[in-house]
Amino acid sequence: MRTWSLCVWLIALFTAAIARPESSGGQKTWAVKPDPANELVLDKPIDPVRFLKLRAGRVVTPSSSSRFIALDPEIAGQKMAGEWWQVYDLKNLKALGPAFTAPANLGNPHLLSPDGAYLANRTKDQHGVIDVWDCKTGKLARHLEVTDGSENRYGFPAEFAGPNRLLTMCHPMLFAPAETSTHYQVWDLATGKETCHFDVGLVWCCKWASISPGGRYLVMELTERRSYRLLAWDLTTGQSAGEAEFQGKDEPWGQACAVVFSPDGKQLAIVWRLGRKDIWGRVFLFDVVQGRQVASYPLDYTMKSIGLGLDLGDRPALQWTPRGDGWLLVGHLLMDARTGAVTGRIGTEPKSGAVWTVQRRCFVGPNYVTEVAENGFDRKLLYAAVPARE
Repeated sequence: MRTWSLCVWLIALFTAAIARPESSGGQKTWAVKPDPANELVLDKPIDPVRFLKLRAGRVVTPSSSSRFIALDPEIAGQKMAGEWWQVYDLKNLKALGPAFTAPANLGNPHLLSPDGAYLANRTKDQHGVIDVWDCKTGKLARHLEVTDGSENRYGFPAEFAGPNRLLTMCHPMLFAPAETSTHYQVWDLATGKETCHFDVGLVWCCKWASISPGGRYLVMELTERRSYRLLAWDLTTGQSAGEAEFQGKDEPWGQACAVVFSPDGKQLAIVWRLGRKDIWGRVFLFDVVQGRQVASYPLDYTMKSIGLGLDLGDRPALQWTPRGDGWLLVGHLLMDARTGAVTGRIGTEPKSGAVWTVQRRCFVGPNYVTEVAENGFDRKLLYAAVPARE
């Protein structure tokens, strides 16, 4: 019996070792290169006063700057029971294709590709299957079985990784702790074939993970035994693209609320919550070319509800402006990326529980954001002007 217990212990120890990211003692050279977006960012809308009527307030935008948005539209004369989606071009608010249903279990997010071509979600009532919808036809394009060969694995879409590519993940639990052994796969959506896979002891979350605008690199923040590192993978091969320290081991412990690439792929902005009475947190600026932190800007309580950054679910707490010269924090506070100064505010400050208000805002060129205006059951998607700098 003692020999059997020892074998079980050794197997568990070995499994844990391969599941966790490599320790700082074996740190790999940072090899991430600037990877800008393939799609041109929209400059400005054609008609800034145009709007769309919505059935519900559901809105999905790509994680990086894009000219496309998915929403639940109100179509005159058409019965639309249940959950419907339709993708629109933000330049003119015209539909890219027909409205279609994309069933998913409650709480499971939908993801929109930056080029507006695909909408992905975990298949309703299925453990490890991902539906990928063609937004131009409204038809199911792919039915991906996400697995590492084990039974009862829960699969999820993580993020689109450039044109026609999707990163998925699967792990043993429906609601997995952050440091759970996770199997990642990259899929070619044109063929439905896996192009690479790798395993990491860290579950994807937009608060501590991001994909470069061009889709080549995955970067995750890991806090482990007073070690604060960025870990990177090349999604064309599934191989490590290195590690880099972004905060010294003697710096205060915190929580990541966003790790976001600039549009040109040359910088990363990391929102770091400290939660102290004198300071809420900081925005770290990380130079991708140099592989090191180059700036740190304090976040005080100028925005009283800044703590919403921890509650945004499938949205990071920070967006870069399309020109890469500023940030929109928690959908409200505008900051200069070169100085860290507050330059303005969009709308009224969101209150606790108003997460959906924050999620509905995305840039449409440098001077406009999307906004969902609600008056009872009357809902509209419209453009809101970005205020001039203070």
